[in-house]
Amino acid sequence: MDYLKYNRGIVEQTPSNDKGESLNLFPTLVMKFTNVLSSENISQIYQTLRTDQSLKEDNTLINGHSNFESKEDILNKLNLRNIMQEKVDLYCMKAKFTNIIVANSWFSIQSIGGMLEDHIHAGSLLSGVFYINTDDSSSPLVFHNPNLASTHAYGFYNERSEYNFDLFRVKPENGDLYIFPSWLRHGCNYIPNQTQERVIISFNTLSRLTYT
Repeated sequence: MDYLKYNRGIVEQTPSNDKGESLNLFPTLVMKFTNVLSSENISQIYQTLRTDQSLKEDNTLINGHSNFESKEDILNKLNLRNIMQEKVDLYCMKAKFTNIIVANSWFSIQSIGGMLEDHIHAGSLLSGVFYINTDDSSSPLVFHNPNLASTHAYGFYNERSEYNFDLFRVKPENGDLYIFPSWLRHGCNYIPNQTQERVIISFNTLSRLTYT
């Protein structure tokens, strides 16, 4: 935007002759990548994960399991770390971040009726979720608006707009990857999954300067 200048992380407005101009400040960047892997590769990964013996209960899942507690890095096991790092790098180019690398990763499987509790990824900078087995019957990915106007002004608007919506829902497909700030609250808005085995791979990131 040509009416803004950036100085040490502070955005300053330069004079403008226009009146009533909207300044969309502090946007939250969520990036979607499609067809990250071929359908054949996705199918092979699905068959590998559905028979994995490291699954345990996960307190963010209702009627689902993950291998988060096993500490096994699933991206390394599946030789996917470099691919995910490439996507993280693209996010960082867009957001002007540097020195962010993929850290830990895990996978989860939800059964019919499964739900993902609303949560954030504490201790991480960016997080990603990669969809392995999902369809139209799967529960959605739902992001919560971090802008307090969405709840503070509840009841004071006649219709929804980009300035007052409280939730953003997406219906991922196999091979989709979403990368988002780890502090951005997300879940499924308690919409139950209806897919027999809804399978995803998740990962967190850290600063390259602190990760060893």
